[in-house]
Amino acid sequence: AERRERPEAALGQRRRGFAQQASEEPAKEEKPSEGAGGGSSSSSAGAEKKEEAATGPPCASEAGAETAEAEPKETAQELLEKELAEAEAKLKTEKHELLLALADFENNKKKNLVERDGRRRNAMVNCARKLVDVYSEFDQFAHAEDKIDSLSDSCKALQEGINMTRDLYRSTLERFDIVPLVVEVGQPLVASKHEEVGSVDVASNIPANSVAELVKPGWIFEPNSQKPVVLTKAQVKVAKHGPATPPPLPQ
Repeated sequence: AERRERPEAALGQRRRGFAQQASEEPAKEEKPSEGAGGGSSSSSAGAEKKEEAATGPPCASEAGAETAEAEPKETAQELLEKELAEAEAKLKTEKHELLLALADFENNKKKNLVERDGRRRNAMVNCARKLVDVYSEFDQFAHAEDKIDSLSDSCKALQEGINMTRDLYRSTLERFDIVPLVVEVGQPLVASKHEEVGSVDVASNIPANSVAELVKPGWIFEPNSQKPVVLTKAQVKVAKHGPATPPPLPQ
């Protein structure tokens, strides 16, 4: 009987050991799973923290956008009126600038026209003076026969040709409004037209310091214009004695 009880006791101990071992093994398996679950939860929490750090709090632009959305928007008519006002202001500015540019252009145009007319008139006056000098040479040659008593036939023919050339030259000058300066005896002496080359004793009816004798005629360009130009002054002699000289005529 003792022999039979011992194996049964040993068998019971073995069964209890197996049952205890079986109960301990699931507990051990649950512990690693719990550790793994804690790790996953901690990793997910860390990821959430990183996302929060990356995104951060809502930015000011978003807040501004929200406030802008909260404000009332401009209507289409208000936008069109605003654009129209800007376009009208721009048009007014550009028109003002264009008018200023046009005024500057007109002023420069007038200035250039005045300068052009001045240069052209100066050129014509200089050319007229040269032509008058050439005519004076012909006139001297034409009066050369007055100093000679007798001339040969060939010299007379040459003198006649010089006189004809001088007359033709004078008519050409008069055609271009280059005429001799008119000087009358008794006329007051005008410094801009007359050149005094001497004085003479004349009758008492001629005023003193007035024109008594014409020595060499002068020339004038465009005498009937607003600004006549004296090319050469007339050489005259003035009277020494006589009544008071009347004032010169206004120019």
